[in-house]
Amino acid sequence: PKEIVIGGNLAKYGNLYIDELRDLVFEKSVFHSSSDVDILFSTLNADSSILGAAVTPLQKVFITDEQ
Repeated sequence: PKEIVIGGNLAKYGNLYIDELRDLVFEKSVFHSSSDVDILFSTLNADSSILGAAVTPLQKVFITDEQ
């Protein structure tokens, strides 16, 4: 992936543990390095899950693969 987005309540405190999280994610990764993948924190906080769930049915109705 190009980006990893962390949402929910954890996103509120992202600035407190971003360095440790980067170290943990990339120390065991064989395929990606920290220069390849960005770790981002959602600004939607606790609403991110419910908004994502609400968009799913809308995508099926309004977005098609046909160009």
